[in-house]
Amino acid sequence: MVSEREFVIRIGSLPGPSDQRDLLEFVLAAVSLDVRAKVLVFAEALDLFAMPSSKGWRQLIEQDLVEVLAVDVPDGLVVRDGIRSASSADLAKLLEDSTIIEV
Repeated sequence: MVSEREFVIRIGSLPGPSDQRDLLEFVLAAVSLDVRAKVLVFAEALDLFAMPSSKGWRQLIEQDLVEVLAVDVPDGLVVRDGIRSASSADLAKLLEDSTIIEV
């Protein structure tokens, strides 16, 4: 039985090239097991979703298989379609009610 508790995969900085693939595979595994998970990405890691190698991420986001929330996004920085900016209230609630996985 899969836990009802939601997991938050927190990406604080841009992972290295080999870790980027491992991270995507980790999220794909969670999705395939119907684990309730969201991806919380800080501004320093947003390039992860803009790289040529981000096709897998774009597919997950476009098909609504995973929710990606951007945090600490400076004014003027464009967030990709499908990635939602999280307010302070959203973030506080999310962190309070979830199990955090730091990557």
